[in-house]
Amino acid sequence: MTAIAKYFHVARVSMRARTAYLADFLLGSVFYALILYVFVQLWSVLGRTRGFVVEGFGSRELVWYLMASEAIMLGRARFEQETDEEVKTGAIAYCLNKPYHYILFKLASYWGETVLKMALNIVIGSAVALAAVGPIPVDPAHLCAVLLCAALALTLNFFIGMAISLSAFWVEDTAPFFWIYSKVLFVLGGLFAPMEVYPDALARAARATPFNYVLYAPARLFVQFDMDFFLHAVMMQVVWLAALAFLVMALYRMGVRRLDVNGG
Repeated sequence: MTAIAKYFHVARVSMRARTAYLADFLLGSVFYALILYVFVQLWSVLGRTRGFVVEGFGSRELVWYLMASEAIMLGRARFEQETDEEVKTGAIAYCLNKPYHYILFKLASYWGETVLKMALNIVIGSAVALAAVGPIPVDPAHLCAVLLCAALALTLNFFIGMAISLSAFWVEDTAPFFWIYSKVLFVLGGLFAPMEVYPDALARAARATPFNYVLYAPARLFVQFDMDFFLHAVMMQVVWLAALAFLVMALYRMGVRRLDVNGG
């Protein structure tokens, strides 16, 4: 319990540190609200002019879907650049003799910031969506299931990001890989629209990757909850989490063994 408590303390410190830069914190949420507003106009026009409905997704459902997917996309903490620099400069060596595991420390810090950003994004996004298209029917009993799926999605995002960051042990710059990952989330993650809107071939390809479980699965469950889909999504999230956690730990052990600190 003491070992677990120290990571909760790390998360709490990370959360408090984020509030110290309140203007920067709020600016990110303003950007989120602006994105929502733009797409509200798009989906509203489609809904009025063409009666756009695909697999139960009309303009109202698409706005709320986007609210959920963008809340995750912009609510996840950005730890990649810091981790990349720690690996490339050898500063990670100073973390090896600390009374914590480096990966778990980063995970706790990630969640401390993410919880705060997600809470604010949900409040702002819900206000924008309510003002634009009104409410959608949401069963409160399903919200716990949606939150579990969202928590697994954000943890999955962390391990994907950490795997890319740790590749800095072997490559000079990981920034291009993160740029590619963010763009892959746009398409295979279903950031702007659910898989039901996609062509069949693209939807099948997206569902075969872990990326759709980062954004699409929790957002779709929020808008259209289905127990069978929830059980399948959570099972696949756990499978991908196990595989990626194993990969991250393996990369970390291999990287630490070949660590060469220059001038440290």
